[in-house]
Amino acid sequence: MRNYEALVIVDPALEESSLKQAVDKFTAVIGEKGELGKVDHWGRKRLAFEINHQSEGYYVLANFKAEPSLISELDRLFEIGEEYIRAKIVRMP
Repeated sequence: MRNYEALVIVDPALEESSLKQAVDKFTAVIGEKGELGKVDHWGRKRLAFEINHQSEGYYVLANFKAEPSLISELDRLFEIGEEYIRAKIVRMP
C-alpha cells in the first residue's frame, strides 16, 4: 500500500446534509479498499479562479493508504459526481 493525499473541492451550494453525504461517499470508497487516515474539513474558501461559474468551494483534505488501482476508481467517482467541483490525488513519499 502507498500513501496518498486527496484534496477535494465540493460544491458549496449544497445543503449541509448533501455536503456531508458527498464527503462520506468518497471516504467510504477509500475505507472499503484502503486505510483512511486524517480527514480535514477546511470549510468554504474562495477559488483562485472560477470553475463552472463557481467562485467558492468547500475544501476537504484526506490522507489515506491504498493500492494504486483505487486511484482510478476515485478519479472516476470525482468525474461522474456532479457535487465535486475539482479533486486532486497526490502520492506522498
